[in-house]
Amino acid sequence: MTLLVTAPAGTCLAQRNAARKIDKELFGKKRGGKAFDDKVTARGAAGKAIKKQEKKEAQRNKEDGKALNNLKDRHLQIQNTATRERMKANGERTSEKYKAKKQKQRKEQRRPKKQGKRKPGK
Repeated sequence: MTLLVTAPAGTCLAQRNAARKIDKELFGKKRGGKAFDDKVTARGAAGKAIKKQEKKEAQRNKEDGKALNNLKDRHLQIQNTATRERMKANGERTSEKYKAKKQKQRKEQRRPKKQGKRKPGK
């Protein structure tokens, strides 16, 4: 016994249009409005406390950076002149090597080497 199920063409078109509408909403281009921000911010006293905490942390980071720079300067000052010059030269040489290495990495990432046709006999 064989059972054949048929659906009218109108029903299929309605389902297809509904699927298109869903796809368009999910994956279609957004209108000119702002992008959806999924960050949830705390409100009231909790929000104020979080902002205050972030501000204090930023201030601490700034002070730590200043202290580190002062420490480096002091360390450089207590050295004699020959050592000071050698330290500066080492720092410059290291920064040049680092810069060259970064440029080489960027160049390799942009354009990988192509292997050309091999010539017979070579």
